[in-house]
Amino acid sequence: MILNDTIAAISTPVGYGGISIVRLSGKDAISIADNIFIGKVKPSSISNRNIIYGKIFDPEDNRIIDDVLLIVMKGPRTYTGDDMVEINCHGGVLITKKILEILLRYGARLAEPGEFTKRAFLSGRIDLVQAEAVMEVVFAKTDTELKLAVSQLEGNLSSQITEIKELLLQFLSLIEASVDFPEDVGVDRKEFGTHLHKVLSRIEHLLRTADEGRLLREGAKVSIVGRTNVGKSSILNALLSEERAIVTPIPGTTRDTLEEWINIGGIPAKVVDTAGLRKARGLIEHKGIKRTKDSIKSADIILIVIDSARPISKEDGKIIEKVKKKKAILVLNKIDLPRKCNFSSLKKSLDGLPIIETSAICGTGIDTLRNEIKNILTHHRWEYETVLLTARHAAILKRAKWSLKRVQTLLKEKAPEEIMAFEVREGLNALGEVLGESTPDEILDKIFSKFCIGK
Repeated sequence: MILNDTIAAISTPVGYGGISIVRLSGKDAISIADNIFIGKVKPSSISNRNIIYGKIFDPEDNRIIDDVLLIVMKGPRTYTGDDMVEINCHGGVLITKKILEILLRYGARLAEPGEFTKRAFLSGRIDLVQAEAVMEVVFAKTDTELKLAVSQLEGNLSSQITEIKELLLQFLSLIEASVDFPEDVGVDRKEFGTHLHKVLSRIEHLLRTADEGRLLREGAKVSIVGRTNVGKSSILNALLSEERAIVTPIPGTTRDTLEEWINIGGIPAKVVDTAGLRKARGLIEHKGIKRTKDSIKSADIILIVIDSARPISKEDGKIIEKVKKKKAILVLNKIDLPRKCNFSSLKKSLDGLPIIETSAICGTGIDTLRNEIKNILTHHRWEYETVLLTARHAAILKRAKWSLKRVQTLLKEKAPEEIMAFEVREGLNALGEVLGESTPDEILDKIFSKFCIGK
């Protein structure tokens, strides 16, 4: 990527609103702004981080485009490390695009997705973990996820990785000194093993948060399954507190999966209402039931809905058997009606499965169901200290862990210090990759390609 040119992009969503922001960054950002701005003073003549009022015009025909507020930020103490200009214009689609068009015509290049943040990373303003946290902040679905993403942006995970790296560097320097000066420096292998155990414990602690991070970032998938006409759609509507799914007394009303997001205790959850499981009657229902089975396979938690006003059937038993190895809750619905079900034939199948009694129509038991979903998804208490590991972080930390596990084995085998030093370096290199110190360009390109243009 060229780092000495000037880039421009619209940084606000394209649409109609109060204002739009067009961003410039690079060595020519301020001079380009001079060429298209009319005001009492030129952008180049104002002091750093000041705002000036004026008009953007098109030099080709001297036509005024819009009244704007223009902010000048001079490098290196800016987001990207370069000179930056932000143009605040009215929030019309045509106005915003016209201003961007003029900037591109007079020397700027259209920014690639995430290029502003990528420049911030490459200039050393932020590390790679913090760069990724920018996207976590933008796409946060709940307050909890937002708080943790902001904590990561402020360097929480980065500081923990850095501390582990510093401990390993101390070990490595001692090992290498003993190799170079064996008569003067010796390695206390027992003490080294104790410190190594502490480092591994810290890495394993971080790895244990990976599933929690996945739940907060991607959301949990909660599939509602059961026979036809047991109240699955009513349960979905009750969890959403709105009439999202069509509810009728006709069996088989839901013939396809219906997905909606809800917030359960700070965890985003995608609740999936599925087609009733029975022998398919027609091509459409056959496809719907296939999607139900696929939804069961991919679910983090399953709600097995049973109609308490009907006797337990073989189909109910088959459904419980199908999903009991996964995290599940048995929802005994329609308790507002006379009870006709008997669980005696299913005692072995239930095997400690939590049972929540509900009346989706009356709202009875729905809060209890929400709490049970939250308890099954995670027992963790979300705090600001919790990190938000991505799949990339977890994969790299596992590599570091196994390198250090090999060092433990080498210590027990009394292997030469040179071999131990090699494995410690492997662990250090992996930790550096988390922070972006040794990350291949293709990985960086993949990470930043997920960003919005203008971010």
